[in-house]
Amino acid sequence: ALDAGDLTVAPDRNPLAAVDRITELLREGGGAEIRAVSPVVIQQFNEAATEALDAGAEITLVIDRDVVETSVDSFESATDRALDNDDATVYVSSNRIEYGLFRYDDLTCVTAYDRRNNPRCVLESRDRAIAEWADDRFDSLLDDARPLSVVLEGA
Repeated sequence: ALDAGDLTVAPDRNPLAAVDRITELLREGGGAEIRAVSPVVIQQFNEAATEALDAGAEITLVIDRDVVETSVDSFESATDRALDNDDATVYVSSNRIEYGLFRYDDLTCVTAYDRRNNPRCVLESRDRAIAEWADDRFDSLLDDARPLSVVLEGA
């Protein structure tokens, strides 16, 4: 049987439940190699990623063009940090990204967003099959993504 894992759902009365859980998991990824895909830039995720990097993590992040436009406008310092930090590599996918994904060690997290781009639920799993699916998704997004630095130079 597939042990799907734990699901955190954000009810209307606690819309940040999913954000809080992801932030917590990212913070715990200090020292790991983190691969992530995100349809949005959220301040808490940036801060958690910065902490993970400070703790020795390596992060590869894939975002889409919409996020780049938001990022550059509203998160100048995080964008600069991503470009300057050797341990953080940001890629821009030519496809629209519609869900969140991150992986480190044996943990895989998949995040579903509502149409206002708020994270609504997070699935955490340590199941091999889910990890392999996530790695496939990640690799296929990376295949047609370009480094953020290249995208910004062309902007």
